[in-house]
Amino acid sequence: MLVKAGRYRVTLHAEQERDADQILTSEIEKAFTDRESVVLEDYPDDSRGHSALVLGFTKMMEPLHGVWSIHEKTAILVTIYHRIQDCGPIGGNGRGGEHEVLSILQSSDQTQNDRACP
Repeated sequence: MLVKAGRYRVTLHAEQERDADQILTSEIEKAFTDRESVVLEDYPDDSRGHSALVLGFTKMMEPLHGVWSIHEKTAILVTIYHRIQDCGPIGGNGRGGEHEVLSILQSSDQTQNDRACP
């Protein structure tokens, strides 16, 4: 797992959002290394590179949304925020690719992780 192995970085924007929402690094690491995290939206055609919106949960079961990308065998946290409870249904967008992105974030197979950075 890239995140669990410490092979991730946080963009300036994500750091600002993390700070504003008072999200701890340990909460990010727990939420996005858990097998219960799920890709809600896959953005394979993003002009900045393939990324995905992932839902994860802290130890206290607080939902977190994070947009992640993979670049040079490193997971990139593009943005992070607390999920608003009344934001509609949870689920993929049906375009496919969701399982691929999540498996890359959770995988220890470093050869799969060549993705563009947004």
